[in-house]
Amino acid sequence: MSKWFIDNRRSLNVDKTCFCVFSNERKNHPDFQLKVNGKNISRVDSCKYLGIIIDCNLSWKELAECQTNDMLSHLCVQNVITQ
Repeated sequence: MSKWFIDNRRSLNVDKTCFCVFSNERKNHPDFQLKVNGKNISRVDSCKYLGIIIDCNLSWKELAECQTNDMLSHLCVQNVITQ
């Protein structure tokens, strides 16, 4: 990967980069590491991309929970303001 970045005059902030192995199966995938310029890229179970949370099992559970919590907090603020 490092060669591709150099060839295409691109850079990658490894500290802000992560990867996720997507699968709709419930199998555990073997642990493996990605490295760029000798630095490990961290593996995560879910990531937020363009405001949407995607998890490694391709389910929307975490996104739904996050949106539910956001709506509840907005409703509580609205309730306090109207009283």
